[in-house]
Order: sequence, then structure tokens, then C-alpha cells
Amino acid sequence: QQVFGINYKKVVLTGDSAGGSLVTALTVMAINRNFRVPDAVLASYPTTIASTCNFWPSMLSAMDDPVLSVSFLNLMAKAYTPETHPFLGTINQYMSPGLCASDEVLKKFPKYRIILAGVCPLKDDGIYFFNRLLKNGVDAKCKEFVLLPHGFLNYNLPYGRGMEESKPAIDKIGEMLF
Repeated sequence: QQVFGINYKKVVLTGDSAGGSLVTALTVMAINRNFRVPDAVLASYPTTIASTCNFWPSMLSAMDDPVLSVSFLNLMAKAYTPETHPFLGTINQYMSPGLCASDEVLKKFPKYRIILAGVCPLKDDGIYFFNRLLKNGVDAKCKEFVLLPHGFLNYNLPYGRGMEESKPAIDKIGEMLF
């Protein structure tokens, strides 16, 4: 098939953090609207439950997380779920597919790979969504990088300015799709 002058055989959506949340929501939307569903999704440390009403033990790591601090998570929660609608994320299948997407929608999900950072406030959210996908028969795999923080894919900087541990993790992630 050709789109924009490009011949393609497979479509793989990928994103990390908010991007992982977006590609997951886009997949739910494609299923609901009978659009072409991607052949695979690779979501790295996404949030799939946008709600200030849910608590996961991994959220305690936000107490000293330099990227996803408690104040930043609160700011994002308010952006997702305005004060006039505090439960909006709890009932919206695009904002909270982990909680609100129906089993019928999840059964239509393509191959789904989720990458988790072991030191990340969103880790338990990702585990919950992964288990829902498995329960619905999706070809889903999960890989946790136990000692890496949220956003580690962005820390593979050259010349000793990044995290050495990011490079082997990035290599392993590439192998997960095949």
C-alpha cells in the first residue's frame, strides 16, 4: 500500500512516556473507528490511567524522582483532569485505556510491547495494563529495566554525558518487536 508516496508493509507505533500513552490511545481510537490498526505498538513507560483517584505503590518513587516528581505528576494530573471534572480521566477510554477501554477493544489490540523503568512512578500502571492485555489474549510482552529511571531512552547521550546503562537497554528493546 502507498501513502504519501511511501510504500509500506507494516506500521509500528512507538513512543515513550507521554508518547507511549498517545500511541496506546491512538490504537484504541483506530479500533473504535474501524481504521487501520497498527501491526505493533511499542510503548515505553506510558501512563494508561489518567486519574488522581488511583494510587500505585510505584508512585512513591515520585518522592525523589528528578523527572516525574510529585509536583510534576500533580501538574500533569490537573492538565489531564481539570478540577471541574476530577473524574474525567477515570471514565475516558482514550485518557485511561488501562482502566476504561473495554475488553472487546483490548481483544483487537495488535502485538503490544511495553517497556517499564524499574524506578518509575508509572511502573505499576504499566503492569496493570499489560495484565489486562494478556487477559484479553493479546500478543503482549513486558520488559522491565529494574535499575533505570523514567525517560531512560533519552539518556543515551554521546561523550560520557548520558547513562551507560541506557545503550544495552535500547539494544534489547529493538529486539523485542521481532
